[in-house]
Amino acid sequence: MAHGAATVNRQLRGPWLVLAVGVAAAALTVVAGNVRLGGYLLALAFALTAALRLALPARVVGAVAVRSRSTDVIGLAKFALWEGTASIYLQHAFLPPVPFFVR
Repeated sequence: MAHGAATVNRQLRGPWLVLAVGVAAAALTVVAGNVRLGGYLLALAFALTAALRLALPARVVGAVAVRSRSTDVIGLAKFALWEGTASIYLQHAFLPPVPFFVR
């Protein structure tokens, strides 16, 4: 039983944690009303995860290693590029105001 818990803990560290924290930070930023910055944070999280997946060996990356290294890196880099590009062209005029923090 303890061996299974150690395996789960090892899989939830490293690049996966960078991605999880980045996605959470991006979501909180969007909820706070800054959609463009949230998109940049999400793109940064994907780019950092792709770089870590490329640089680190498979035994260290844990849950981020889903397929081959090249497939994972290309997929994460595509998400980062798409999200970054979408954030650049995102205009606040097209978005309704977010009423969460209206006083």
